[in-house]
Amino acid sequence: MRKSDVLDYIKEHNISVELVDSKERDGETLELWGFQGNTGFSTFEVPMTKEKAQYASALFYRLHNEYGMDFGSAEKLAQGFVNTYVVMNS
Repeated sequence: MRKSDVLDYIKEHNISVELVDSKERDGETLELWGFQGNTGFSTFEVPMTKEKAQYASALFYRLHNEYGMDFGSAEKLAQGFVNTYVVMNS
């Protein structure tokens, strides 16, 4: 998905992506993001940027709602994907 696809999907499906917690460690800021939509609220377990959280949220919703993947598996796969591949370039 391109960045515009992700942002359109989030808007179309009323998904909000919110900063849940921010911590300093070894001079680096680690941000934990959460998302909320028709499945409720959940927080990703690994630090990531807002852009990665947006991509992971859209990917989670597609896997869970469109492909019928269970909640936990969709969440793990989405957060693993954004931490493995370059996402949200354009």
